[in-house]
Amino acid sequence: MTVTPYVPDIHHFSGRGGKDVLPMYRDQLGRDPNLPAGLLGTLRQVVGQHLTVDDVVAYIHGLLGTSAFSERFAHELSEIAEPVHIPMTSNSAMFNRAVELGRELLWYHTWGERYRPTGSTTVPLRNTGLLSPIHGYPETYRYQPDEQILEVGTGRFSRVTEDVWSFEVSGLAVLDSWLGSRMANRRGKPSGPLSDIRPRRWVFTDELLLLITILQRTIDLTPIAAEILDDIIAGPLIPTMDIPRPTAIERGAPRT
Repeated sequence: MTVTPYVPDIHHFSGRGGKDVLPMYRDQLGRDPNLPAGLLGTLRQVVGQHLTVDDVVAYIHGLLGTSAFSERFAHELSEIAEPVHIPMTSNSAMFNRAVELGRELLWYHTWGERYRPTGSTTVPLRNTGLLSPIHGYPETYRYQPDEQILEVGTGRFSRVTEDVWSFEVSGLAVLDSWLGSRMANRRGKPSGPLSDIRPRRWVFTDELLLLITILQRTIDLTPIAAEILDDIIAGPLIPTMDIPRPTAIERGAPRT
């Protein structure tokens, strides 16, 4: 599962466009949650606490926002071509653990735009050292796993783990793809005239450091997500028949 605070373009996701995006709200003002009517009420009653649409989204992303879910259910996910079923716990402590994890993942995965913790302003950058700056527009990049150094043109970044370099989403090597699209001779097919509008010089160092931070934090939180998922599945779950189903209108595209 991937998330974005921005309007998705033709590249989102994997070049398939934004047609499969599930918006958090069904209206422009953010007053009509994109949830079946009665779901929040049911969850509040079963879990025993006041919940919001933000909590539900965070709960789902806490379970699906890392590779923990796809690794546990790899066989099932390879066999079926239908909507993924989310285990909903009736235990308030377990529910809150998933929500807390999901909120942190959402903060990182939206580049600090959403679910910002109280008192925080930006996502804290991890201790990735800039050994030498990038001069001019880089044409090449490479990763040295033995030294954990990422070279981008004249720039050198230390403490970039091999897990970060090899991090993939549905077969897409994230860091490699990000760098490839930002070289002087970029990789990939332009999607239109807007793709030709580019900075005249390299301006992406801060964004690169943030991307490395986001990937590393996702990797670090994956074992925690796996543990929470295991505990939820082993504990009491809300029966499917007790969860309100969306109506035909609710399944349709929202009117904006």
